[in-house]
Amino acid sequence: MNIPYLIEYLGLNLIAPRQGIRIVIAERRSLIFGFVTVLIAAIIESCVGSTVFVLKLLRHVPMVYAFAGPLVPTLAVLVGIFAVFLIWIITGGLVYLFARLLGGKGDFEATLAAGSLLWLPVFLLGLSGPIAAFVNYLAAIGLFLTLRCIAFVWGIVICCIALSEVHRFSVGRALLSMLLPVIVFMSFLLGLTVIPFMGVWW
Repeated sequence: MNIPYLIEYLGLNLIAPRQGIRIVIAERRSLIFGFVTVLIAAIIESCVGSTVFVLKLLRHVPMVYAFAGPLVPTLAVLVGIFAVFLIWIITGGLVYLFARLLGGKGDFEATLAAGSLLWLPVFLLGLSGPIAAFVNYLAAIGLFLTLRCIAFVWGIVICCIALSEVHRFSVGRALLSMLLPVIVFMSFLLGLTVIPFMGVWW
């Protein structure tokens, strides 16, 4: 895999995910491109997030900053990268399950590749990194959260389009296959919250 081709692929998926995911599936590179996409996004998000939320905050606590030094931000980056990959794999499996239940025809690897596009617009956070380093803490958080929200919405759109191409069904079903795991998970959490009080009500 050469760098210019990778950049071209990532750029294509930002604006034409249906065409991009079709190329990757045809070349049988779904898993490797999904992995690389998530890796790049995880590094960017973890580094910028660590700068905004950890490093800038530690500077306001001199004793902790002097003791921990770069150890805490480095640990935050590593944990962040691991968390992003874990989320990608787990949500990819759940989306694949619900997509198949909704009549999808795609395989698991292609679903993971489509799911990786959810993280692709995170490059926007990379643009905010240099700015966040020089503004105050609240401004840095505001900038980070604003760009993260934009990246999330953009990611949902291109991920739905790619998922509909992978499973050969409508964008509506693709969105539903992404929402159903969230609904099930939230219902599960709600159930755990309500069950302890059922004895009191009865």
